Order: sequence, then structure tokens, then C-alpha cells
Amino acid sequence: MATLTEVLGALLRDVAHARAQADMFSRQLSLEYLKDDLMRVLPVPRAEIRSTDVELGFAVSKVDRKEVSKTQITGEVLAGKLVSLCTRMVGLTVKVPGSRIPKPLREVLGDKRPVFEAELSRALAQAIRLKNDKEIDALLERQETQITAIERAATSALRVSLKATGVNVAPVPQTKNELSIHARDWIGELAAALVNALDRAKTESVRIDLAVTCDQLADIPEANLARVKLTVEIENYEWTEVETEDGTLIRKLVPR
Repeated sequence: MATLTEVLGALLRDVAHARAQADMFSRQLSLEYLKDDLMRVLPVPRAEIRSTDVELGFAVSKVDRKEVSKTQITGEVLAGKLVSLCTRMVGLTVKVPGSRIPKPLREVLGDKRPVFEAELSRALAQAIRLKNDKEIDALLERQETQITAIERAATSALRVSLKATGVNVAPVPQTKNELSIHARDWIGELAAALVNALDRAKTESVRIDLAVTCDQLADIPEANLARVKLTVEIENYEWTEVETEDGTLIRKLVPR
């Protein structure tokens, strides 16, 4: 059995392929016209598909729903977003012993930055974990207790990473405020990404198998059939050279 996505996708693909086949024929024909002294002055015929109507009759044969694991999806999204938090934290303002002027941590790290970022990513992954639906829901609802817990986890991960890489710095009064702002902004990004991932997973968790062939529909009463009508329009694109902001010329497809 096929899904509605697969059937409609195949129909749209075949319409586009039919147009491509017609263009290939026109290309071959144009070469033949070019060889003939009389025909080369004539226009080369080309079929143009402006739009086509497709009506599909089908019956739903089976509906399957796959269980969505909120904790698994959260873990995947969280792992992908930790790099963003790590990058934010490298910009924290700190003080080097013996210096009265605070500096961004990235300037203090120097050559140690790659090692520190790797250690910080590992420490954040250990410290920030959403283990159950209650904690996940608290994050999505931006509950203050969950936000505070993540701020503390990030602070702990920072301390562990600095010690592990031998970076000797001290916090300044604004360090805590910066970390709180970075953590809250990151939590907002994480929550938005998680909502999108969960919505997508719920949508993809439902599979509807359709009966669409004559044999499959032969014994199904007309009253039980569903129909969907598509109007497909072919939009033409052509290759052209465009200039980017830095002056580089690139080729891209643009609508005609």
C-alpha cells in the first residue's frame, strides 16, 4: 500500500518529468532543423504545459500511529543545541589574576579555546539533562525552577571545564548576569526547536495507507471512496549569474 504523500508526490514528479521529456524532444528536433537549409528558418515546436488537472480517487485501507518518544526527541534536540550555548558562554566576561581589566573569555583562552570548548560541550551534556516528561514540560512552559536549574548546571559546567583545561580566571560582577541572559536566551531557542521537533514527529507518526489501483478499488462501494483534485501549474526557471554582496558571481536558478 502507498501513502497519500507517496501517491501525490509521484503524480507531481511525473508531470514535471513529462515536461522535461518534451523539452528533450524539442532539443533533438532543433538539431535536426539546424541541419536542413529549409527547416532551419522555421520555428522549432515545443510543448508547453501551463497547468493540468488531476483527480485521484482512493480509499483509506489502514491507519498506523507510531509512538512518539518525547524524551528521545528532546535528547536529540538538546544535543544539537548545546553547541550554541557553548559558543555563548565563551563570550562571558572574566578577570585574569593580576589584571584589572576584564576580558571576554575567548580572548583569555587563546590556543586553548578548541580544547576548552570540547570540554565545555562534554560538561554541559553531563550537567543539562531533561530526564522525564515533567522536566520537559517545565522547560516548554518556561517555568522559573527549570530555568534556574539549567543556569546552575551551566555554571557548574563552566567551573568544571575551566579547571579541567587549567584556565585560571575569576568571575566579575557582570559574569553571572551575562550567564543568566545567555542561558535564558538559549532556553528560548531550545524550547522553540523542541516544539517544532515534537510537532513534526507527531505529524510523521501517523501513516495512512491508501488503496488507489483499479484492483484495490474494485470491490469498494462508491460511497466509501474519497477524492482529491489537484491543479498543477508548471513554473519555469532558468540559470542566471548573480552577484553576491562580496562581489562574487554565482549561478542560480531564478523564475522566468
